[in-house]
Amino acid sequence: MRILKWLVMTAVLLAGAFASADNLPDPQLDILGGVGSVSFTGSMSITFTFDGTNLQCTAVVGDNTVQGVSGGSNSCQLGSYNDAFANNTNGNIQSFIINFANVQSAGFSAGANSIFQTVIPNEAGTGATYGGGLIAPCVVTESTSCGGGSTCFEGCPAPPPGAFTEFYLKFTNVELVNGSTTATFISSPDAVSAPEPASMLLLTGGIGVLGIMRRKLRR
Repeated sequence: MRILKWLVMTAVLLAGAFASADNLPDPQLDILGGVGSVSFTGSMSITFTFDGTNLQCTAVVGDNTVQGVSGGSNSCQLGSYNDAFANNTNGNIQSFIINFANVQSAGFSAGANSIFQTVIPNEAGTGATYGGGLIAPCVVTESTSCGGGSTCFEGCPAPPPGAFTEFYLKFTNVELVNGSTTATFISSPDAVSAPEPASMLLLTGGIGVLGIMRRKLRR
């Protein structure tokens, strides 16, 4: 009897969590392929702000500061197809991990055009791992006039067929706190796979519960 009661209470709680999360659009991260010359060595820190009309974003990537371009409303893009981040990690990138300073209570998603379609939220609801894609390494050849060292980077030669060695980012529906938030974005050579549906249900429900608790605490 106790087990049945626990199952009923859990179902009600999860239903409420999903209903609450459905009131907010999913934060979406699209990782898109391009060409360019901004060296990415494995990590960047990103600051998001709201100017009263649009989402703004800025990234610090090594010694470079990259100003994002607002796409209107709650959307901001870092880099572009012709000015992308080059994989200068000396290996394949098979997954990315993003972690925000605050809970993204509606969960995480990827757009239809994103190279990385597998999205695995963390238990805290602050971030997710994006997998299922590949950014090949940018192998700078000796023909590069300055040699391609850590202080000299001139872009990548042609990537392997069907692959990208450079990428750019598009963020949509980022949840801010008092008009701003920060995030860390790091790459990994490790491939990831989607969790089992039952595990994903419990994880997503837990994030929804965190969102409910957070909104109650802020009232």
